[in-house]
Amino acid sequence: MKTLMSNDIKQTNNRLFKVLALFCLFSIQACNPAQDYSNYMVEVKSQLKQGRPQNAIILLKNVISEKPQDSIARLALGNIYLDIGNLISAKKEINIAYKLSPENPEIIVGLAKLFVHLNEFEEINQLFSNRGDWPSELIVESYAIQSQVDIYQGYLEQADEILTKAVQINAKHPDVLYSLALLKSQQLLFSKADGYLEQLLEHNPNHFAGILLKGDIALRNKYFDEAIRLYEKANKVVRADNLAKIKLAQALIEANKLDTAKEQLLKYLQTTPDDIYINYLLATIEFIQENYENSAQFAEKNLSNYSKHPESLYIASSSNYLINNYESAYNQVRKLLVIMPEYAAALKLRAALELKLGLNEQATTTLAQIEDSTFTANDSELIIAAGLASIKTGKIELGKQFFVRADALNAEKLDSKLALASLALQQGDVKSAITVLGQAVETAPQSLQAKIALTLSYFKDRQPEQALKVAQQISLEHAESPYGPMLEGLTYVMKQQLKNAESAFMRALLIRPGHPNTTHLLAALVMQQSKDVKRARSLYISVIKQYPDDVTSLIELYVIDQQAGKKEQSINWLEQAIEISPEKLKPRLLLAQYYLSNNEASKSMVISKKALKVHPEHPSLLALLGDAQRHIGLQKASIESYQQLQQIAPEMFFPYYRLAEVYEKTGQLEMARESVTRALKLKPKHIGSLVIKARVALKKGNVESAKTIVKSLDKSNPHPLSVTKLQAQIALSEQRPADAVNLYQEILAKQETNHNTIHLSSALWQQSERQKAIDTLVTWLNKHPKDIMTMNVLADYYLNDNQDKEAAKLYSKLVELTPNNSLAHNNLAWLLLKQNNNVDTALKHAIQANQLSPNSSDFLDTLGLAHYSKGDYSAAKKAFSDAVSLQPNGLDIQFHLAQSHAKVGEKLQAEKMLEHLLTQQDSFSSSIEAKELLNQLRAEQ
Repeated sequence: MKTLMSNDIKQTNNRLFKVLALFCLFSIQACNPAQDYSNYMVEVKSQLKQGRPQNAIILLKNVISEKPQDSIARLALGNIYLDIGNLISAKKEINIAYKLSPENPEIIVGLAKLFVHLNEFEEINQLFSNRGDWPSELIVESYAIQSQVDIYQGYLEQADEILTKAVQINAKHPDVLYSLALLKSQQLLFSKADGYLEQLLEHNPNHFAGILLKGDIALRNKYFDEAIRLYEKANKVVRADNLAKIKLAQALIEANKLDTAKEQLLKYLQTTPDDIYINYLLATIEFIQENYENSAQFAEKNLSNYSKHPESLYIASSSNYLINNYESAYNQVRKLLVIMPEYAAALKLRAALELKLGLNEQATTTLAQIEDSTFTANDSELIIAAGLASIKTGKIELGKQFFVRADALNAEKLDSKLALASLALQQGDVKSAITVLGQAVETAPQSLQAKIALTLSYFKDRQPEQALKVAQQISLEHAESPYGPMLEGLTYVMKQQLKNAESAFMRALLIRPGHPNTTHLLAALVMQQSKDVKRARSLYISVIKQYPDDVTSLIELYVIDQQAGKKEQSINWLEQAIEISPEKLKPRLLLAQYYLSNNEASKSMVISKKALKVHPEHPSLLALLGDAQRHIGLQKASIESYQQLQQIAPEMFFPYYRLAEVYEKTGQLEMARESVTRALKLKPKHIGSLVIKARVALKKGNVESAKTIVKSLDKSNPHPLSVTKLQAQIALSEQRPADAVNLYQEILAKQETNHNTIHLSSALWQQSERQKAIDTLVTWLNKHPKDIMTMNVLADYYLNDNQDKEAAKLYSKLVELTPNNSLAHNNLAWLLLKQNNNVDTALKHAIQANQLSPNSSDFLDTLGLAHYSKGDYSAAKKAFSDAVSLQPNGLDIQFHLAQSHAKVGEKLQAEKMLEHLLTQQDSFSSSIEAKELLNQLRAEQ
């Protein structure tokens, strides 16, 4: 991969030249702030000619501070920022200029140049759609911009047509001559391009863009010295422009004068640290010099400001790949392929990363997208790896195609033959595999790998004697390798000579203590023979001592310690496996499952999310993530996870069932009904799904349907507790609270949980046994004082029972324990206002409630009341007005708004609102107060 990347980065630099060439004209024009509308512009131009852009910037900023509406000053400032490579500031200033003067042709042209620099070409044609009354000079300039964008995008015929129009207006215009030269250079008609440039430079020998383009043509033809001379001249013409400096550095790179180029670029970087091209070229040099950490840093610095820069994305992902930072590399190359979906080098890199990360199926799919003509002999390793991955994912024919392709690219490479033999084994054609491997051994008689594969093929063909013969040959010829005795041991296992097998494995471990493959085999043999867990554990420990990155041994140690009840130690094994191999799926999956099953859903969610960054469509991870989110209470997020799982595995029962659960819990009953119907199609007798179906029917008012399901479920003896809960819910819906109380008491006796306690108290409340309902919750909270859910319900009961002091105490505790509980903040504020107790504290909680839930009409009403109580009637009016806009039919809120209108002197408005309110048929709690206020306002007239 390293060779492939180095070659492609050189090609990438050529693509970069295409971009830089496009910007030549725009860069020099940016230095000239067009028309002299004010005296200050004379000084700005003077500073620019002297190579002092910072002085010009300061001057323009002073002008703008005095005249912020001066669009020409802002355009000039934006153009200077473009010139020195500060695209962010340029974008800000030119956009403001356009907003101030959207019809000004000069500013429109300036905005078009900005779009060019930002690669936002689709906006340009719209800007130029109405230029009929423009000055001819600006029309010509707009044609030049359009033609150059077309040239950049490869639409050369379209560019030619546009330039024909420009020539008809002014054939000698510098922009037209330059654009024609640029077009001819892209058509590889360099002599014609030179002809246009000669005309251009004859009248303007210091035409910056023309000099740069001549340098580009010289560099294209590998006249490095001439290119360097021209770029140096351009630097003298416009000292402040980074473009010429960048091109000079590029020419030095092409001439292999890397250290000189680096020295100059680092000097430029001191004045323009965020320049996209300087940082990219430095990344390129560092990559060529194999300083991959440095190349990654320069490229990623670019991406922090320009996240979609293709060249930086490629060099960053390539560098991270070569320093084994696979996750970062994978994220970067995927972003690159969104921008350039057919870029062969990026597709190869993505495939290589997917193989490194264990995403075998994705890797084979990625490589299948690449044209055969783009592969070289250097790709054979990658293609073989993809073929092996195809076999692992069951795509045998695709794997065969990869192996054949690899063999055709590099017939001398033994790996492709080994892969073809492996494929034959997978297809059950053992004889062919043995034949191919025999030929491989004849070709490379000292190849240990070929002989191991031949031994394994004899195993497959049930030829233990032949296998033992080759294994013993390996032991003799490769005495330093553990594989000979290890394979002998496997042969003895096949022959059921287990003592000989154990002896052979021990010989292998004498050669290489802790050898992972041998130790795994021996540990499995120990468990099979004597189930000696202690010895098996010590064997896996011996592997970790010698090979601390052996994930298989770490996972086996987790399983052994977990079964032995050593939970903390077992977790340590998995965490160690994740740290060693963050790309491996199994350790993360096991750890996420462990935390979820041990009521640590937050930890499970974090682990699942991290794993999904590497394995974005793994069903088990999505299921775990959804479950963890559901347990934490992130219902919306869990729905998204289950929906993604449903799309990936549409025939899987689990996501439909879980979605039905969450939809029901969040009150999305129709969605719950649809999901549970699909779940029951896959598992028609699933009790949990039937219970959900009944509950949904009950909540939608279809009691008879729910009762029918309960009857069918009640036949099971004993039936699940969920059925009893359903019976209790039916009793409540049929106004039989006493029956519901009895059923919930039966449930609570078997399963003492806060949910069941709350259901019992709710049934008592509906039975008008309010104090008993409250006492039930108080009793539970005495045992479980930190149960937030029960505390919320009890506070609401106190509030509804007008036990204001108790309610206020509990809401005060709730806002302390759960500071993001917006309802608790609102209700506490309302109670404090009701009690005329500490209006400042009430206002503080009302503000907090609205910050947490900014679109609640009730919360805004409370906030308005708090401001009203403080005497801040304008703030009160604002809050009430916002509340009315959210709840136009809220009569009490409208009355409050009318009160605030009256208080700020808007009595006519208040009177109209009150008259409207009092004509409504619906009564509201403040109707008497509304009449009194209306009479008062009329009396004051």
